[in-house]
Amino acid sequence: MKRIAVAAVLVVLLLAVCSAVSYVGGKEAAVLDPRFGDPVVLRPGFSIHAPFLSHVTHYPLDPRKVEGQVKVETRDNLNFRIRYTLTASLEPESLLAFHARRAGRPLDPVLQQLSDETVQKAAAFLRADEILGTAARERWLGALYPPAMERGLKAQEIQVTPVDSRALVNAALIYQDRNLPNAALQLLKVGVERFPQDSRVHYGLGRLYEHQGKEKEAEEEYLQALLLDPVATEPMGRLIGALLKRREFDRAQRLIEAALDKDRLSAPHYSWVGIVLQLQAKYDDAEKAFRKAIELDPKSAEYRAGLGALFLSKGDPAGAQKPLKEAIRIDPNLTLALYNLGIALAMQGKSSEAIPFFEHAERAGPPSVGLLNALANAYRETGQTPKAIAALRRSLRLQPNQKEEQKLLRQLQSERSPASPRKTS
Repeated sequence: MKRIAVAAVLVVLLLAVCSAVSYVGGKEAAVLDPRFGDPVVLRPGFSIHAPFLSHVTHYPLDPRKVEGQVKVETRDNLNFRIRYTLTASLEPESLLAFHARRAGRPLDPVLQQLSDETVQKAAAFLRADEILGTAARERWLGALYPPAMERGLKAQEIQVTPVDSRALVNAALIYQDRNLPNAALQLLKVGVERFPQDSRVHYGLGRLYEHQGKEKEAEEEYLQALLLDPVATEPMGRLIGALLKRREFDRAQRLIEAALDKDRLSAPHYSWVGIVLQLQAKYDDAEKAFRKAIELDPKSAEYRAGLGALFLSKGDPAGAQKPLKEAIRIDPNLTLALYNLGIALAMQGKSSEAIPFFEHAERAGPPSVGLLNALANAYRETGQTPKAIAALRRSLRLQPNQKEEQKLLRQLQSERSPASPRKTS
């Protein structure tokens, strides 16, 4: 029994010695969590601490690569998703911050979470064009340093790419709207290099050229986008609009038919066919095209509004009312349908019924000169002269050089002015 007791004591002493001594290698660091007191970082070599009353966690200091995908918000208030590969290591100086955030969890998921947070925080110091293509390595590392150290990491390298081309295109178009054409162009050039076979990048470049008045270059980019994706609706819509302005109906129709050969179930393309035929006064064929678009996409208000506009074009306001009312039922704020329904009622001499639709169209916006003039005329015909004057003034603010409306405004103002008092003898 004495031998057993002595052996037990020796075992306990051995365990106590083992638990009281820790060794930290040269390529690692460790954190000591004592039972009583705050955690401390152990330096390389041997260290002694209270037995059985503390726990030592070892951390490798070798750089590790973490890959992730996060949504970022940039310094210039743009949002998009990016993929990143971050090379980072743990540092003894900030190891306690990492250890506290780890809270006993497995190491890899914690590294992933903290890397995601670090990249998101760093992105808030950079512009969208820097993140998506032009930021130098030093710029990224400078932005990464504060959030990385706060989380116990030291960032050494980072590679960033957008999840897809949409982020590049959207950012470039927003820059163009903000009157930053050089930044927009640089982004789209990066997009063409990274996504040469993506039609959206060429569409975005076409939009940029179109905004700058470079019609030839814009058309070339739209055509390139359609070459890569013949059924893409965005470049097709812009290109068809440009061709119709130049009244190149045959070319527009050939482009649409080529797309329909690829996809016979594309409602937007049948709608464009209807518009092209309507402008050539081929009303019966245009009506078939619009009805086909409605059949393929019955929930679209736009195609029903197009059919209503077709009936107005051929002088059938009564026939226009049904599709226009259906369009408004689907989308109560569709300005074009509200305006055209008002026109259809006014053409039938129902100005008082037309006014609510004109007023709603103006509120839905944006109001056009034609809408405001039609509203003014409806007010005048129903004897609401002050409202007619106000509508004409709004129209003339949009387009001052309307001679007929200026004349009508003066006439209405003179009719409303009280007669001058006569002198009595």
